[in-house]
Amino acid sequence: MILAMRKLMLLIPLTLVAQRPVPVENEWAKVIIATTSPGPAGGMHKHDMNRVMVYLDKGAQTIVSEGGKSRVINATPGFVDFDPKAGLHTSQNTGGTTFRIVEIELKKEGGKVTFPKDDMVKVAPDIYKVELENNQVRILRVKLAPHQKVPEHEHMLPRVTVPITEVNQAVTTPDGTTTPSKSKPGDASFGGPVRHREENTLDKPVEYLMIEFKG
Repeated sequence: MILAMRKLMLLIPLTLVAQRPVPVENEWAKVIIATTSPGPAGGMHKHDMNRVMVYLDKGAQTIVSEGGKSRVINATPGFVDFDPKAGLHTSQNTGGTTFRIVEIELKKEGGKVTFPKDDMVKVAPDIYKVELENNQVRILRVKLAPHQKVPEHEHMLPRVTVPITEVNQAVTTPDGTTTPSKSKPGDASFGGPVRHREENTLDKPVEYLMIEFKG
């Protein structure tokens, strides 16, 4: 029994277990908020799904594979990384400060997508910029100036949105209904296909990442 418990612990990334709330879980993805503190490397473990990693704070992380190959991530707030599933490895916070990561586990393989003519990247390319795209996801970085408005556009794909700054928007649907939308950095939320227009109602810029799921 004790030996089995020890083997199980080797598969848990010990530096990340302090806080792991799950704000989103559905057929598309599971979202975990992980907090990692400086210290020794966690136990050897692996991930069975590809992931999108959004770093909410400045920090440094060293990933070492079972074969000894290492990778160092020097992140700033808003840094996003596509992390493919891989073999056993350890993870260590080597930056000297505690930081948070929004980990988005991708449950579907994805596929080819043809975006509509009023896709937000086409309607507002100065606001919605493609950060990364592959067969599973399209990741958009969204930046609005104070009180900037976005014309009506279509979100065709289901998505998770991760605020990097405080966000306060007025969201208006085609029938004229306006709804306030407020969130804090790291408040990951899920949304489905929709048409609307948006306005940043704050006196300061806002920034968030949008992870769209292909399928």
